[in-house]
Amino acid sequence: MYSPNKMMSHPNEDHSSDSSNSAQVLRDPMWVAFELHDGLLQWLHGAKMQLEAFIAGKPETGGTKSENSITISRVENVKLALEYVAFAIDEGRGLIDYLEHSHAPRSRLELLIDTFIARANRRSIIPVRFALVGEIPTLDARIEWNVLRITQQAVTNSLEHARANWVQVQVGPYEDDELEICILDDGVGFDPNAPSVESDRTHWGLASMQHRAKVCGAQLQINSSPGNGTQIKLQVPVSK
Repeated sequence: MYSPNKMMSHPNEDHSSDSSNSAQVLRDPMWVAFELHDGLLQWLHGAKMQLEAFIAGKPETGGTKSENSITISRVENVKLALEYVAFAIDEGRGLIDYLEHSHAPRSRLELLIDTFIARANRRSIIPVRFALVGEIPTLDARIEWNVLRITQQAVTNSLEHARANWVQVQVGPYEDDELEICILDDGVGFDPNAPSVESDRTHWGLASMQHRAKVCGAQLQINSSPGNGTQIKLQVPVSK
């Protein structure tokens, strides 16, 4: 069973001498597993569900809340499957580019998050809102990549498991050399300290977020309880 403290490099280690981000793979193999889980596989799973709905001759809801489900045609199932495969290809290319070169995706963090949310809203009937508070600083490439992945995974967990009416992502404020990012939902909530959580369906998502936060030297807080929704707060140190 995965243990974040056992398998992760220390967030304060200096890897500035690495010629490319591919060196991260050699010193942190679990990072690769989380990359596949958080990015490419999420979209492939969505495509698989759409194709299964097409083969079964049944409309796929496009969401996880049966009371708010919508009906789409079998043609739309195929269109969505192709769209999700295209997103997966983009994810794969982005990861290759990131590993081959010493930079993150070619955009600012807030734009990357906004693009992801637009895609998430295509995939789910549960609305995901985005709020930008103040001016966002430019982050180190590796920190930006992992912050993006934490945000993506938190939103995905809310959409797939929380049975929420809404999800909100807030980026900012940036104060005292620290950037704050919050992901909120009004779902069913859970007990983050419950022994069953590690073996639950949320295990990989939570472990990934915790792992990436430590890699970034960031603080990750998961505030939730049964019946009271979930708040995930990420506080990222920003070097000037």
